[in-house]
Amino acid sequence: MSRTPGELAWGLSLALDVTARHQMEEALRANEQRLVSIYNAVDDVIMHLEVEAEGHFRVLAVNAAFLRATELTIELTVGKTTDEVIPEPSLTRARGQSSNTWSKKKPSCVGKKHLTILSEQ
Repeated sequence: MSRTPGELAWGLSLALDVTARHQMEEALRANEQRLVSIYNAVDDVIMHLEVEAEGHFRVLAVNAAFLRATELTIELTVGKTTDEVIPEPSLTRARGQSSNTWSKKKPSCVGKKHLTILSEQ
């Protein structure tokens, strides 16, 4: 930096060590990959749902066993409502037995808005 005589010169340097943050993010990514591997390795059908309104659910995730059992794809399931994914007469039967059906299939609630359905093969 050049300056003329009498001109005030200054500078500011700021250093931030983000090593710990990067390590934490990497550990989080590794853990997520491990969970996805487990999720897709089990033979039981898993469907993770978001509760939208009484009796209405949106599919947040399904595992590989679900895709094999239904012969559907991720694109045809994730983000869709159960009305769009589950065919008749299964949909009507599931609606009619809604709370019983979910509890018999070992739901695991995550908060009040998410439901994971596990159906043993």
